[in-house]
Amino acid sequence: FSGVTREIEYRRMGACEECGGTGIPPNADVKTCPACHGRGYRHVMRSTLLGSFTQVAECPDCKGTGKITDERCSACNGKGRVVSDEKIEVEIPAGADNGNYRLIRGMGNAGINGGPSGDLAVYVKAIPHEKFTRRGADLYYNLSISFSTAALGGSVEVPTIEGETAKVKIPSGTQFGTSFRLKRKGMSYLDGGRGDMIVTAYIQTPRKLSKEEKKLFEKLREFDGDHHDERAHEGFFERIKELLE
Repeated sequence: FSGVTREIEYRRMGACEECGGTGIPPNADVKTCPACHGRGYRHVMRSTLLGSFTQVAECPDCKGTGKITDERCSACNGKGRVVSDEKIEVEIPAGADNGNYRLIRGMGNAGINGGPSGDLAVYVKAIPHEKFTRRGADLYYNLSISFSTAALGGSVEVPTIEGETAKVKIPSGTQFGTSFRLKRKGMSYLDGGRGDMIVTAYIQTPRKLSKEEKKLFEKLREFDGDHHDERAHEGFFERIKELLE
């Protein structure tokens, strides 16, 4: 919601510090490659059915470095790269979701022959919230309300993603599955602003009834039986409300 900074550990192929990523010891006897004359590339003639073409290719003798030597760096065995364990801090912006990623420049594998390092892509995996379900920038929350609140209406407090509470006005006669939208109470967008919070009402059916509650529901059943045909179009909670009044 508000963004976070996380320390991550990972393993990459880093440049060898002994040779600077070249694979050649600092004091080695280095000579100019006679095959490419120090250019690191060759012009290769290729013949095809359409004619002959000249192609520029990396020199295989010096592997593009333009230099040759029989000596190899003992630290990396001439490869120029070694396994390196890294630890860095990554800032995750507010509103990041599953599949989003941060690209950390220059923190990927080291390049060949002392070339520049690649980038590190850090993908976000969001842990599901125990109370809210996320869909884009909107948050969904299931609110349990009593029969009496659904029938008579009222005001109910619900938790928000900030750790605070917000009030939801429940109108009388609220039906099972009715949703209420709280503007700008959802997740942050990556480019600013916020989504909404959708609160869906679920009515609690009591498992055990007190004597008073049982009498009330029996009275409602009798009331429905006497007026079934003429009031069939009315909702259940409208009839409870009238009975309680």
